[in-house]
Parts: sequence; C-alpha cells; structure tokens
Amino acid sequence: MPSEQDLDKWYKEKYRQSYKGIEKPKLKYVLRAARNARERFNWVGESIKIDLKNYLKNNVTKSLDIGSSSGEFVFLMRNLGFDAIGIEPHQGYADYAIKEHDLNILSGALTERINLIEEKSIHLVTMFHVLEHLPDPVKSLREIARILSPDGYLYIEVPNATRITSPHYMFFKAHVLYFTKKTLINLLEKSSFEVVHSSDEDSGNLRVIAKLHDGLADNYVLETAHKHDLISAQAKRKWLPYLFKQMIENKFFIRMQKKFEEKNTAARYNNGPDLLVDVYKDVNFP
Repeated sequence: MPSEQDLDKWYKEKYRQSYKGIEKPKLKYVLRAARNARERFNWVGESIKIDLKNYLKNNVTKSLDIGSSSGEFVFLMRNLGFDAIGIEPHQGYADYAIKEHDLNILSGALTERINLIEEKSIHLVTMFHVLEHLPDPVKSLREIARILSPDGYLYIEVPNATRITSPHYMFFKAHVLYFTKKTLINLLEKSSFEVVHSSDEDSGNLRVIAKLHDGLADNYVLETAHKHDLISAQAKRKWLPYLFKQMIENKFFIRMQKKFEEKNTAARYNNGPDLLVDVYKDVNFP
C-alpha cells in the first residue's frame, strides 16, 4: 500500500495522465461527465423524493462534490441554486474547472482541503467513484460527518466489486479498496451514517444515500460470518462466458457507437460552458 503522501502526489500530478493520457479534459469527456452528472442528480430525486427545493430557502445552502474532476456536477448544482463547492486533487482538472467554468474548486488532497470547510455547513456531499481511492475511508467519512449539516445528505457511488467483468478488468492500481453493497453499508455505519436508500446489490455501480446517525458507530458490530464475496466473484470471471455475453449483447458495437456519438456531439460546441448549459437545460428539481 502506498503512503498517503505518495498517493496525494500521484493524484495531483499523474492520475489523469496515467488514466486518460491528458492533463486537461477534452470536450467529449466533458460531455460524458455532464450526462453522468445529470443522471446522478435525477436518481437522487426519483429514488428518495428529496425535496431539494426546501434546501434553497436558505441562501447559504451549500453542496460539496468530493473528487469533482472537471467540475460538471458542481456546475449543475450551481445552476440549480446551490452555493456549490468542489474538491479536486488533480491540478490540471482543478485548474480547468476554475478557469473554464469559474467554479469554486479547492485544489488539493481531501485530507488538506476539507479542513477549510466550516463545521455543519454542507447540505449535500457527493462522492462519485472516490471512496475506493481513499486509504482510510473511516477517517474521511468522519471528516465529512463534521462538515455535514444535521439534516444533510451524503451521496456515494462506487464500482460494485462483484459485478461481471473480464478476468483482467476488475482491479486498478488507483483503487485501494473494493466494495460490495454489504461492506459499503458496514463502512458507513461504522462512520456514523445511516443508509436511507441504495441501489440493487447487483448493480454495476453501487449507489447509497446516507444521513448522519449519532451513536450508530458506538453500537456497530461487525458480522463474523464472511462468505468471501470478492473471491467468489473473481472466480466466476472467465473469458469464455464473458466474451459470449459481450457478443450476445453486442457490447463492443455499442461502445464504439457511443464513442463516435460523443465525439461528434462534442464537436458542435466551442467550449465547455456552452456544452454544459445545453446538456443541463432541462434539468430541474423532481
């Protein structure tokens, strides 16, 4: 396991280059991220019927997107009326979000930047594909508990460690943790959060909405029975059934078609702000 300092330096200077070969996002990636942000926002409202409009009765209502990338979700929340903040460790992507979209992005590691946020001041904290990168998730979640308002929500999305993939696709050097639905809920309860809604346990990505629950961590008891779900899931990942499933569902063609569409659609825009305004033009509170 790399040290926290080594991880912070790698995410700041090399993560995006290693992952996508670029220091700042291309418009086709901004388009993809914006569509994901729109779908994630809609899932919150449709799944648990949160009346987010009520949050906006107070003009200091704040949202925080941890791991905000090039700023698409922060941009959306700002357009909806929130005082929207982001924390992004990668210098190039943080600079892009600040300069291109004029967003309030705290550039740097979560452990450094979250200390700048006032206690109990955030009404909605979001973490999309971030938790699996953190070497000490309990510490990070307890810091989030410090800044979350008593009536606030925490929205997390992580890859499902039991999902069907190719035998060699599941594990990434940037991921220090892997979650099943059960272990994700265990982690949140240990960190004083109560899950109020979640996606199905066989979803490709696991999503949970949680609220603070005082005393939950004090009463937390880890179940002793363990069925080694990660080992069982990896044992089922065989090339032949995986390739057969890809062929039956025409996954390769669908992926190529999607990439082609994203490239052509993104080419219609002169810049990121115009693209985001257009993608979000019909997004409203559920």
